[in-house]
Amino acid sequence: MLFPILLRFALFLTYASHCSCRIIKETEAAILSTLSNSKPAYIRLGKHAITNIHSNAVKIDISKASVIKKGKDLLLLATGETVQICLDVIEELQKYEVIPTIVSVPTIRSLDNASVLEFCKSHRSVIVCEEQSINGGLREAIARLLM
Repeated sequence: MLFPILLRFALFLTYASHCSCRIIKETEAAILSTLSNSKPAYIRLGKHAITNIHSNAVKIDISKASVIKKGKDLLLLATGETVQICLDVIEELQKYEVIPTIVSVPTIRSLDNASVLEFCKSHRSVIVCEEQSINGGLREAIARLLM
C-alpha cells in the first residue's frame, strides 16, 4: 500500500537526483544540492561498484550533464550505474568503428535541457541507458524533450 502513495507523491516532485553511491563526487554534490534546495527531492543510490568517472580536481554541478568520453558517431546518455555499463561497451563498439560519446545525466527532474539538446544535435544517433522503468525515468524525460 505504501508504494502507490510514494508513486503519487513522486509525480509532484520538482527535483530528483540519481547517482551511484560509488561515484563519490556525484553523491557528495547530490547531497549538498539537496540540502541547499527547498524543493522536495530524493536521491537514489546504486549499490554496484563502478569506476570513479570524475577526476578529483573536477567540481561537480549535479544539475548539469557532463561528458565522460568524447566521441562522434553515437551519443549514449546515462544516469547512475548505467554510466559504467556504457564505459564497458566502448571496446566492443570500437571493433565496429563506432566511437561513442558518453554523457552522464545525474538529474532527471531539473534536466539540463540546453546541454542535452546540444549533445543530441551533434550526433546522428542517441541511446538512453538506464535501469529505470519506462515511465518517469531518463528515457521519458529525453523523449519529452526531443518531441
